[in-house]
Formats: sequence, C-alpha cells, structure tokens
Amino acid sequence: MSKKLTDLRGYVCLVTGASRGIGRGIALGLGDCGATVYITGRTLKPKTDNGDSTGGSLEETAAEITSRGGVAIPVAVDHGDDSQVTNLFSRIRREQKGRLDILVNNAFAAVGNIIEAVEAKRKYWELGSDETPASAWDAVNKVGLRNHFICSVLATRMMLEYREELEREDVKEGTEEKPRPGIIFNISSLGGLRY
Repeated sequence: MSKKLTDLRGYVCLVTGASRGIGRGIALGLGDCGATVYITGRTLKPKTDNGDSTGGSLEETAAEITSRGGVAIPVAVDHGDDSQVTNLFSRIRREQKGRLDILVNNAFAAVGNIIEAVEAKRKYWELGSDETPASAWDAVNKVGLRNHFICSVLATRMMLEYREELEREDVKEGTEEKPRPGIIFNISSLGGLRY
C-alpha cells in the first residue's frame, strides 16, 4: 500500500538542529512534501576527515532536501547565542513576508555529555570531575529546553501576526476560508526518557 504524502508546497518550515539525526530526518521529510525548509545547526560545510565521527552538515542536508523536491535554506546558527536565534527569525520574517507555518525545535548540544555519562554508567547526580550542578544543567538545557522556549516564543509571535494579517485580508475579500494556524513540535532527548 502506498501512502500519499501531504503537499506542503508554499509552507514555510524551520527545523533546528537539522544537520544530523532526527532533525535531519524531519527536514528531509518536509522536503519530500515540497516545503520551504529553513535548517539550522552549527556545522554549515561538510567536515573533512579529521577523525571526528559526528558527521553531517547543513549543506549536505540542504542538497538532499532539494533533490527530494523541497526548497532548502541552510543557516548556520549557534542556538546557545540568543542574538543569532533572534537574527534567524528576523531573516525568516523578512524573506517569507512574515510567514512561518511549522517550527520543529530539535537543536540540542549535550549529546556528547549524555553519551559520556551513559557509557560511564553515571547517574545524573554523579558529575564529571570538571562539572558543577549548574554547568551540567546549562550543558543539557541551554541549547535544548531554554532555546526551545525562545524559538517557540519568536515563532508563535510570527504565526499569530501572519494569521491576523490573513484574517484582515479575508474580511476585505469576503472569503469564508479560515487561515490555518502554525504548529510547533518539540523533540525531546534520550535523557528525557531515561529519568
């Protein structure tokens, strides 16, 4: 049985943390549906063989989105830097005339910390020798929980302003169709399932 994908041509999406993993997969799926997908992460260009096994880049993800029929707009963003995040949303607002339909909050910077703790079989309260409770919290939650909240606030403002603009246009034109609201997805980490 073949499933028909939803047609998202004309939709504007943002997927944070889209150079690898779940974020990359979601961005590719949106590309399959024809969406315009802003993708963010810290790694813009493919890494050369320098022994880093992390792999994945925004340019590689963008090329695959494009090959699947979507429009990819890669933007290097450190989601731990509030000014870069604010500039990202200003750019989307400017380039897409205020439109943002889908936000996928996926950026997360503590994967290495979590893998290290799991491999060492450490509980969350058993910190590394160079960690304090505050530094451990910040490593897990600054780019994650905190940034997801900031992106959600900025996206919600855009989505509501755009919906209000569409409603004003509908009143002028006398159309009955209600504008579709935006949607925000928050992706959790393995750590959220473990404890």
